[in-house]
Amino acid sequence: MSTIKRIVSRASDFISAFLGSSADAVALTNKTALENSAIRAAIAVIAEGVAQTPLNLVQTYQEDDLTRRRVLTTHPLAKLLRKPNSYQTGFEFREMMTANALLGRGALAIKTIVGGEVRELHPVPYGSWEIQIADDGSQQFEVTFAGGIKQTYRQSETLYLHSLSLDGRSGHPTIDIARYAAGIASGFERQILMVAANGGRPTGIIKYTEQLDGARKENLVKTWKERFGAGGDGGVAVLDGDITYVPMDGVTAVEAQVVENRKFQIAEIARYFAINPAFLGDGTPITDALMRSHVKLTLRAWFVRWEQALARDLGLSDDLAFDFDEHELLRGDHASLGTWLTQMLGSGGTPGIMSVNECRYELGLDPISDEWAKKPLIGGYENSVAGATADQSQDQSQQTADNTADTANDNNA
Repeated sequence: MSTIKRIVSRASDFISAFLGSSADAVALTNKTALENSAIRAAIAVIAEGVAQTPLNLVQTYQEDDLTRRRVLTTHPLAKLLRKPNSYQTGFEFREMMTANALLGRGALAIKTIVGGEVRELHPVPYGSWEIQIADDGSQQFEVTFAGGIKQTYRQSETLYLHSLSLDGRSGHPTIDIARYAAGIASGFERQILMVAANGGRPTGIIKYTEQLDGARKENLVKTWKERFGAGGDGGVAVLDGDITYVPMDGVTAVEAQVVENRKFQIAEIARYFAINPAFLGDGTPITDALMRSHVKLTLRAWFVRWEQALARDLGLSDDLAFDFDEHELLRGDHASLGTWLTQMLGSGGTPGIMSVNECRYELGLDPISDEWAKKPLIGGYENSVAGATADQSQDQSQQTADNTADTANDNNA
């Protein structure tokens, strides 16, 4: 058999091993999908990113003709965010709900309502609920509890979160969309495990000048693998008679293609989750610019989904809103931030682009009531009232220091 035919034959056998003869990929579940390292990393990066970002209950109010915002910490809903139930922290709750929404049709939690207030949120395990459409067109959920007991909950009795939807009611499961890519990636992982089972190196050829029967041949291979294969003691090989061991240096074309295709599958899975492959460990350095891009293009969509789902299902008044504070994730290093703020405020006589209050908003700070802080500074910060005031204060401080020094000199004299 020619070299090309051997390569084609091995490739065909390898593909059939994990794809089979059917055109349909094997269905995945949440559990089996997470056994794939790339999918596990994608879910963790997004779910943990959402869970670790501060989620605040913010109230908007008017003061000094300015719209101000304050974080409420003692409000019942603020406490609910920190401790949604007796067995989960706020981090664990948001992480679980986001992971279920990423993998399947959505994430569901049942509300415990006491005296008209939501006191607890209890997440329902994925696969234990179904969406139903009532006669009036409203949405409700049938939940199956342990023992097969079923109970139906109205939308008003639940918190419901889902990803991209094609019908406006349930998310399109990512693991269904990505089943082919996940199946191929799993096949490559199995192939790499087979290579590792051979000690992480290609096999070799044992040449024997005499004709060996089946039993002697099998015994020779078995003995060699036990001594010099994976987990063997190794040492010096002593070959009797006309026996020669010829190692196969390097990797075959199929094995090299396996490694290359596995890298491609990581990028393919990253596309399904709208995430940069660098966050799945492809070796690309994660820079500040890449992190900001990750927040804006990947996490931001989930922040909005959470904020709007909470506002809808927890019944907020017009002056209240849930808000993920992603400012810290977007700021980058302090040197770059300082340079950017200087340019926005205007320097060296260059007109400012943003007002001081707009810059303070980007830092997550409340506005100040001084008039010069409300509009962009025409002559830059140095030529503004604020800059003049700062210079005047500095001059006064310097004058005070000079006067103190003169008094000390006079006393010494």
